[in-house]
Amino acid sequence: MSKQERRRVRVAASLGLTVLMSSAILGGVAPLTANAAEVGSEPTTTEISPMITAPDNPSDAVSSLPAADDIGAEVVEETPDPAEEEKEEAFDPDSEENADRELPSQSENIEADGGQAIEQAPSTVESTEDILLAEADVIDGDWGDVHWTFEDGLLSLSGGTGVGTHGISPWRSIATQVTKVEITGQIIAPANIQSLFANFSAVTSFEGLSNMDTSNVTVMWNTFRDTSSLESIDLSSWDVSKVNDIDGMFAGSGLISLDLSTWQITKPMHASNTFGSMRNLEFLNISSFVFSYARYLGKVLHA
Repeated sequence: MSKQERRRVRVAASLGLTVLMSSAILGGVAPLTANAAEVGSEPTTTEISPMITAPDNPSDAVSSLPAADDIGAEVVEETPDPAEEEKEEAFDPDSEENADRELPSQSENIEADGGQAIEQAPSTVESTEDILLAEADVIDGDWGDVHWTFEDGLLSLSGGTGVGTHGISPWRSIATQVTKVEITGQIIAPANIQSLFANFSAVTSFEGLSNMDTSNVTVMWNTFRDTSSLESIDLSSWDVSKVNDIDGMFAGSGLISLDLSTWQITKPMHASNTFGSMRNLEFLNISSFVFSYARYLGKVLHA
């Protein structure tokens, strides 16, 4: 065989080897594709490259082959996460869809977790003290069946029958705010009127005391105690025929003059500190009194 013939044989062998290698590589793509189909993974966007054919120029055969890493590679599109889509979906006021929408303001109602509307609290809120004062403009109550009202410093009592106080008056919570007492109807006083008008430190006058029937009263202890702003009072109409205790009845009062000479005393009375601490007292007449016990009556006595 000549040298020229041997050269042709080697070229042919080289071409045959190249063809065999191409066939082997292309043969490996098919199994990978088949395996992908078996697992149920269907590529959504990737397509298999067309069959590679032998190039016209044998020298370009190897260089035109696909890279080994890319052979049989698949691109699987991931299923989008709804939560992530919501995060990425931002409010765009410039979009056509949201052109007519407005962001809620702070002054509008907000929705609670239960879906009910909650109205935003006003910027200014009345203090608890203001609310209580507003509610306390007019106060009323009952002393037995005697109805009473309190407004603007005036304590007004209607007619009826009172019940024993035993040191706790029905209006003790407003005692220091009362400036005037007015009795508009006939009141039948109980046996015990202890501290009935005590601690009325701002009161300056009592009107209608003659409407109070005291014929059944036995205890007048501290009845007008600590009425420090009161300068005069008329009790001449009171029936004290059954009274036996007047301890501290006027102690701490601001009375300047007190005449009780008209009282008809039928039994000795217990009188302790009845007129004590009356710094303004200038005249006191208790000429009709009979005492079972008398102590610290007062600084001025006219028998």
